Amino acid sequence: LVELIKLANLIVLLNKAIASGDRIADVFEIKAGEPCDPGAVAHDHDNVNADIFHDLPDTSGYIRFSHVYLKYNETGDEALSGTIDDCDYFLTACFGYAEFPSDADKGTNLLSCAGAAMHRLKKQNGSNGILHFLPDMLKIEQTLETERKIRGALDNGGIYLNLQPQYSMDHTLRGFEALARMKDSDGSPVSPAEFIPVAEKTGLIDRVDISVFRQVADFLSSVLAKKKSDIIISFNISVRHLMKNNFVEEIKEILKTSGVPARNLELEITESVMIDSVDQALKRLKEIKDMGIKIAIDDFGTGYSSLSYLNKLPADLLKIDKAFIDPINSSEAAKQYVATIVNIGHVMNLEVISEGVESNEQLETLASIGCDFIQGYLWGHPVPLEEAAKMV
Repeated sequence: LVELIKLANLIVLLNKAIASGDRIADVFEIKAGEPCDPGAVAHDHDNVNADIFHDLPDTSGYIRFSHVYLKYNETGDEALSGTIDDCDYFLTACFGYAEFPSDADKGTNLLSCAGAAMHRLKKQNGSNGILHFLPDMLKIEQTLETERKIRGALDNGGIYLNLQPQYSMDHTLRGFEALARMKDSDGSPVSPAEFIPVAEKTGLIDRVDISVFRQVADFLSSVLAKKKSDIIISFNISVRHLMKNNFVEEIKEILKTSGVPARNLELEITESVMIDSVDQALKRLKEIKDMGIKIAIDDFGTGYSSLSYLNKLPADLLKIDKAFIDPINSSEAAKQYVATIVNIGHVMNLEVISEGVESNEQLETLASIGCDFIQGYLWGHPVPLEEAAKMV
């Protein structure tokens, strides 16, 4: 795609909107030195953009395509020149191009990719240049689309839970971790890796958090009404949400409405909670702890670890990230690292759970170094609420 800058002004000046636009495109094509296939040059009269689409067999094609730009740029001129009705006119141009099939496998997607490159160039350079499409150029559009999906899901019950079981080393059920899931308006799933970062970036994570917590409370209320159990359900809260002034009141209101005992709930936080304001974070976590809710430190060792901070946190559980469990049997150093984390947790009177346990060999190693609980595909995948209720 190519946008001829100030084309609208030129067409108005000529007072021949359709004919002149096409004729300008013709002049532009001639300068490429390679005639286009019939119908390959088009003029979008609504957006007054001159678009060129080449069906090029290989990468040498876009070199010929870029000759349009290079020809007038090499002369030192800042504009394309052309003669229409015996008058000379000058235009600058932004070229964006994408290749088939490496960048997109459909014509409409290919045009979208080329358009993204063209618009990125306009933002960077203003009115002049050529740029090949890169995947990150669609991030803004993708973010907006994902935000739209999140808002729709929040309004229409599209945020739901899966629960992944947690077990003691003797395979006794400890409880579950609540994992937020989302479905689109057509029922198709949206990956957490896609919607969680966008929810955090747009501030929608607060509503996602509360939706998850309400469903956790409702599930616990239903299960505990039917079965005598001390299961614990852990749930994640973003640092941003935790630090909001009304966070504690939100939690209290849901506990009151559901009637769920606070002792059956566990709030998961990451070490990053300590980065911005240690005092405020500790005060907020103490309020949560005083309500009777347990506190787990998630992904310990992957972020801004500090033993002095860890000693101050009113935590009950330390969670070891899967990244440390994966190599535990292939590296003695990895094994000793995990053993050290387990020992640190126990010294600070914390229980320790390892995430991402997928083999009996990992289980045996973790048992030998004193880990208290495990979570992972070995003993349980994330499951819907109905299936989780049967496990209690």
